[in-house]
Amino acid sequence: MSIARILVDFALRKNAGDRLVKDIVRRIAAVALLAALLPWSGGVNAQDTSEFQLIFELGTSRFALAEHVLRSSADYVAENPEAGAGQGHVALKGILNSSQHFRSILALSESGVLKYDSFNLVPYEGAADLGDRSYFKDATNAKAKVMIIGSPVIGRQSGQSFIPLSMAVPVGRAKKQPVVVLTVPPEALLPKAHMCPFCGVSIVSDGEVIASNRPLSEINKTVLRGMPYEGLYGAREIKVRGMSVAVHWRRSKEYNIVFVYFEAEGGSE
Repeated sequence: MSIARILVDFALRKNAGDRLVKDIVRRIAAVALLAALLPWSGGVNAQDTSEFQLIFELGTSRFALAEHVLRSSADYVAENPEAGAGQGHVALKGILNSSQHFRSILALSESGVLKYDSFNLVPYEGAADLGDRSYFKDATNAKAKVMIIGSPVIGRQSGQSFIPLSMAVPVGRAKKQPVVVLTVPPEALLPKAHMCPFCGVSIVSDGEVIASNRPLSEINKTVLRGMPYEGLYGAREIKVRGMSVAVHWRRSKEYNIVFVYFEAEGGSE
């Protein structure tokens, strides 16, 4: 898929929002300049690295969109504490607005019990208690309306893998707050792009690989987790099972996540 095709695909999404699309346009103009300034090694495929820069811009913009969706959801829950399951379902479904990036919005009580689900009008009661989930525990005592990026999990309602993005609901106290959760398929954060068979992109958050557009063995995950990722961008060459791998990264200051591009020996041929 060409860079232009990815841009068009992203811009046409229903819930992108004018502000985010305008932000993309402004930021994309800097990609070519940044790609020229970054310390790419001579053997790295220029087309693939330009795709990587675009993936970074689009990926971080999807995190920004997710943050907007969560804040709107948190405001609804805070302002409508007595809403019934049907009302909550309709409201959260409206906020999600048929998104093709995100799967559902969940609203959890202060004890972690599922109250509303934008996907299911009547959630499965046997899986309604989510109080033991780390995405709930990490958010319920956190600062309200601040997005927290969780580790990938398998949904008890859906049975599908997702990355949970969670946020505490402002209810006038700092502990035991209700929580809203956006369930995000990992692939939604890495827009599709055509790269060489030896190339790939991963997202690292708090030292963990949360998404990758290439299947990763445990040794490769360990290598990516162990990289220093100093500064906002950088590059280095490493050895993995005797093979030279060029690794380049960009860090998002807003979300403290790292997009990592890797190309194994022979990838530019």
